[in-house]
Amino acid sequence: MDAQQESESKSAGHGHPLACPVCSAAAYAFDHPLSGRSLRAMANALGIEYLPSTALVQSIAKCEGCGLEFANPMRNPGEEFYVWLTTAKFPYPKHRWEWDEAARILEETSSGRSAVVLDAGSGEGRFLEAISTIPGVIAHGIDQNPDVVAASVARGLNVRHGDLSSFGLDGVSLDAVTFWHVVEHVDDPVGMLERARDCLSERGLIMFSVPITPMSYEHAWPDPFNMPPHHLTRWSVKSLQALAHRLDMHVSMVFPDASSVFARTLRSLVLQTSPSSASWSPAAKAVSLLRHLLANPSRLVSEVRRQARREKHNGKTLPDVVLVVLRKRS
Repeated sequence: MDAQQESESKSAGHGHPLACPVCSAAAYAFDHPLSGRSLRAMANALGIEYLPSTALVQSIAKCEGCGLEFANPMRNPGEEFYVWLTTAKFPYPKHRWEWDEAARILEETSSGRSAVVLDAGSGEGRFLEAISTIPGVIAHGIDQNPDVVAASVARGLNVRHGDLSSFGLDGVSLDAVTFWHVVEHVDDPVGMLERARDCLSERGLIMFSVPITPMSYEHAWPDPFNMPPHHLTRWSVKSLQALAHRLDMHVSMVFPDASSVFARTLRSLVLQTSPSSASWSPAAKAVSLLRHLLANPSRLVSEVRRQARREKHNGKTLPDVVLVVLRKRS
C-alpha cells in the first residue's frame, strides 16, 4: 500500500484501527470487499469455476508499525477451499530452492549428531525425503490432509495426521521445526510459531519460507494467490523482524538471487498486457505484449526504471521469497 492509499483509507473512515497480530500497532483497512474478487481472479487464472461458498474476508489492512498486511478478519477459508485448489491442480512446486539451503543448515547444525526435525505441513513429503540422507537426522512430518498423509506413509515416511497442537514425541524435544509456505496461510501465525518454539531443544531452530510482499510484479498484477483468502498475511523484511522480536528469537534471512531486471520487466509487462487466464497461450500473450509496446513504447522504459528501483536489503535487490531462520536466544 502506497502513501496515497494510506491517506485515502484513513480519510475515508474505514472503521477504527485494527491491532496488528504481530506488533499490536494500529493497522488500517485499505481494500474492500476482498475475497470475492480474489476468488474470481484465482478461478480465472486456473481456468475453473469460481468457488462462492468460501468464507469471505472483509478487507485487508496494513500495520503502521511493522508494515504487515493481513486479512480482516483473520479467518481460515476452510478445507473446502483447499480441496478446490487441489481439484484445480494448483501448481505446487515439486522442489523449492529453500529446501537445499535448509538441508545445508541442518547438516551444519547436527554435525552428525542425532537431530529430530518436524516438517509441519509436510504435504507429499518431498522435503522429508530430501533431508533423510543427512547423517543423524530423524525426520517427522505432520499434515492436516489425510490423503497426502496416507500417500507419505505408503512411501515409508514418518508422517502423522494433525497439527502442532496434536503432535507429540513422548517428551523428546525438537531440534528443528520447518514450515514451507505455511505461515502466510494460517489465521494465528504468532501462536503457531510460539508453539513450535516451545517444542525446541536448547539449540533448536525454526525455518520457514514466505513470499516477500510486494512481489516484483504485483504492481502489474495484484496476485490473488498472495492475497486473502489464500494468504492471510503478507510479509516484508520489517514485519519478519518484528515477528522475531515478538517471539524473542534471533532471526537471520536467506535470499536467493533476484531475477534480472530484464526477466522482471518481461514478466510484469506480460501480466499488464494479457489476462492472467489459463485459456491464453504463450503465443497469444506474446502478440498482446508486442501490440501494447508498439502502441505505448514508453511503457518499456518506465517498467525497466521501476524494476531497477526495486527495494534492496543489505545492498542486494530483494527477490520474491525469503527463507527465515529463527533461533533461541542464548
